[in-house]
Amino acid sequence: MEPLLRFSVSLLVFIALLKNCHAACGERKCYSNETLLSKLRITTTNISLDSEQNCTLSTTVDVAGETLLTGLTPGAIYEIFINCSNCCTIVTMKPEVVRNLTVTDASTSSVTLNWTAPEGNSSSYRVQWTGGNVSGTNTVTQKSVTISNLTAGVQYTITVTAVADDGVTDGQSSTVQRYTKPKKVRNLSVTDVSTSSVALNWTAPEGNSSSYRVQWTSGNVSGTNTVSETSVTISNLTAGVQYTITVTAVAYDGVTDGQSSTVQRYTKPEVVWNLTVSEFTTSSIYVMWTEPNGERSFYRVQWTNGTTNWMVNVSERKINVTELTAGVKYTVTVIAVAGDNKTESDTAETFHYTKPKLVRNLSVIDVSTSSVALNWTAPEGNSSFYRVQWTSGSASGTNTVSETSVTISNLTAGVQYTITVTAVAYDGITDGQSSTVHRYTILSISYSDDVEVSS
Repeated sequence: MEPLLRFSVSLLVFIALLKNCHAACGERKCYSNETLLSKLRITTTNISLDSEQNCTLSTTVDVAGETLLTGLTPGAIYEIFINCSNCCTIVTMKPEVVRNLTVTDASTSSVTLNWTAPEGNSSSYRVQWTGGNVSGTNTVTQKSVTISNLTAGVQYTITVTAVADDGVTDGQSSTVQRYTKPKKVRNLSVTDVSTSSVALNWTAPEGNSSSYRVQWTSGNVSGTNTVSETSVTISNLTAGVQYTITVTAVAYDGVTDGQSSTVQRYTKPEVVWNLTVSEFTTSSIYVMWTEPNGERSFYRVQWTNGTTNWMVNVSERKINVTELTAGVKYTVTVIAVAGDNKTESDTAETFHYTKPKLVRNLSVIDVSTSSVALNWTAPEGNSSFYRVQWTSGSASGTNTVSETSVTISNLTAGVQYTITVTAVAYDGITDGQSSTVHRYTILSISYSDDVEVSS
C-alpha cells in the first residue's frame, strides 16, 4: 500500500490534493455524516474500523479489503475505500514522535532546541512552551528552534509535536524541561574586611533565582559556599592575602547558573608583634618588631612629636628614625600593608623620648669652705630639669633643679668634688650625656688662743 503523499506539503497543496482525491473517488466519496466514518481508528501506521458489519477497508477501489490496514506511512495521506458503504474517504496518518529532542543552548532570555525528524512524513513542527503563568506557540519547518523573550531563571516545559502532511493532524509530543539562566547579581560589594574574613552583599538579579554560589580563590586555595540570602561572610581566610570572589545566581534546579559577578579584595594583614625601641640618641630612635602571621607587602612607619607628622615605607622589620630633636617625645606607629598598597593592619604603637643634649658652658661661679655654686647654659633641644650629682671619695649627693644654676651646700672644706650636671627629659627618666667639673672647697684656717696679733 503506497501513500498518496510521500513528502511534506503546505496546507494549500494539501487542499488541492484533497480535491483531486475526492475527484478520484468521484461520486463514491463518503459524506461527513456517515456513521462509519466516526468509527475509523487511526494510529501512526494502522487504520481499523469499529463495526459489527462485515466491513473491510482497502486503498484500491473494488478490491476485497481487510478489517485492519497496517504498515502505512506515519504522517502520510491515504484514500481509503470502505467496502460495506461502497464509498471512499481521505485519511491522514498520525505522525510519529520526534526523536532526540535536546536543549543545545540556554541564555537568560532564550532556549535553543533541536531534534531528529520522526520516521515517516511530517510537514511542520508545533513548538509550545509554558513557564509560570506564561505560554507560547510557534510552528517551524526546520528541526531546530530558538525560543526568545523568556524570563531569566524560570523553568519552561517545552513540547515539540510533528504535524502531518495535511498541516493539521499531529502526533504524540516530545517534552523537555529547562531553566533559563539566571541573570547576573547586581552591585556586588565588600562591606567589611578583617584579618580572616571578607563580608559581601549584593542585589538580587532581575528574574528568578533560588540560591547563590559564592566561590573564592587565592593561589592554590579555594572554597565554595551556597547561600539563599544576598549577603555572606567568608571566614577562615589568611591575613594579608588577595582573594578573588565570585557570586553566581543559581536557578531552582540547583544546577543552572548565570554569569558570575567578581570582586577582588585583600584581607587585612595581622598587626606586627613586639614593637620595641632598642636604641635612642639625642637625634634618633631605633625601632624593631616581629613579622606578623600571614602575608604583607611592606610596613608603613609613622612618627610624630605631637605637632608634626612624618612617614616612610620600609620592607625590613626595623628602622632608625633620624633627624629628631633632642629631649622630645616621639610616638612611633608601624602598620603592615597588603599587596594592594592600601589594605592596612591595625596599628602597633610605641613612644620614646630622645636623649637631651649636653648642657653647655658648665662653670663654677663661687666657692666657699662648705659650698660650690655653678651655672650653665641650657642644652639645645628640650629638657625638663637637671640632675646635679657630686662625689668626693665615699661621699656623694644628688639634687634636681629646673633652673640653670645651683649652689651645693654642706660640703667639707678643702676637699675636691667632682660635679656632673645632666639634662633630663619630660618623662623624668631619659637623660643625656653629663657635663662634669672638678673643684676644691676652700681650706678652713683656725687660730690658737695665745697668738697675738699686733697692728
